[in-house]
Amino acid sequence: MKQLFKLTWVLLLGLLAALPAMAATPMKQNIKVGMADVAININIPESAGMKLENPTGLVINSSMFENACENFWDENAEGILLTYDGKSITGKVPMELSYQWFNIILNDKATQMDMNLLVLLSQDQANVIDIDLVETEPYYKVSSNLEAYNKLNWQDWYTLAAIAQFMSNNPAYEDPLKWLPDSAYDSWKTAEKEYWGTMYTDRMKYIINFSKCSNLYVKAPAWVKNSSKWWFAAKYAMDYVAIAKMRNNLTVPEPPIEFYSFLSKIDFTYEFLTHFALQPQKVILDKILGISAAGIKPIGDTPVKEWQAGVSKALSKAFTPTDLLLDMLAAQSYINQISEDNKALTAIQIENVKSGFGNDLAKIILNRNDKK
Repeated sequence: MKQLFKLTWVLLLGLLAALPAMAATPMKQNIKVGMADVAININIPESAGMKLENPTGLVINSSMFENACENFWDENAEGILLTYDGKSITGKVPMELSYQWFNIILNDKATQMDMNLLVLLSQDQANVIDIDLVETEPYYKVSSNLEAYNKLNWQDWYTLAAIAQFMSNNPAYEDPLKWLPDSAYDSWKTAEKEYWGTMYTDRMKYIINFSKCSNLYVKAPAWVKNSSKWWFAAKYAMDYVAIAKMRNNLTVPEPPIEFYSFLSKIDFTYEFLTHFALQPQKVILDKILGISAAGIKPIGDTPVKEWQAGVSKALSKAFTPTDLLLDMLAAQSYINQISEDNKALTAIQIENVKSGFGNDLAKIILNRNDKK
């Protein structure tokens, strides 16, 4: 019976496949500070001859502006504890968006249950998730009361699971994949062409071949494809100087701002908000803030709109940032000061935050500051 619980990490990530239905009927997504009520029911067949004793759930903290947890099996990771009421594993989960993906570790010593899964939670209604354990592959069935939750067959789970897993990898360990030849770094123009024309294509093919589900990525919702683009931009294209040194032992110059024109192909409006829990927006926001040719300075005491105008001008030769992206860049700059530089906001900054945003980003920033 232990096999029934010891599911593979890739299979459990299959819950990501729940969102393809959103391509046709998307849920309304907003930046919204609030709570999600969650209840997880784990149903064990009587033939198993065992019962849950005191299961717990740990919802790993997930933020658009913080690094993801390095080890998603770590029971000591920071998160929100869900407790057992005799029927369901329940609790309240803080959220930054109207709906959001979270990683949850489910554990019960009596049955040796050790589950790691990703679930979609909504602030707008109570979230009820049923996990029916069975004795045939894939050993469980998951359902949710959210309309956006679309159940696919278990083979299809591999493709979106592979995307999520692959995006969490460190480029240094991706030996099965092809890297660019020295000639790709002859100039920033050839590097840009090779990164998006060869490397990005190779990585998508690798994901599809790994999953053996050639059509699922094609019919995946727009946010999945968009996330794969900004993940690739942050992990590879925007870091090509370091990768050229690491992989080819070449010293190449930093590119001009025009190199980053590929950012215009990324949707930084609505689709940018929905993301894998393994891949927060921070990965691309930090890279944009760090573009050497743009010379973007931390926001400091500069009023939000004034700072954003300067950022927009600095990036204009590459692409035109959306209002949402400018807001999130400002938020990331503030949060980096708080979380990474370990400096609380000044009185001037607090007033700038309160007056500078027309959404709940101000609450997110000030909540971080209050925890200092």
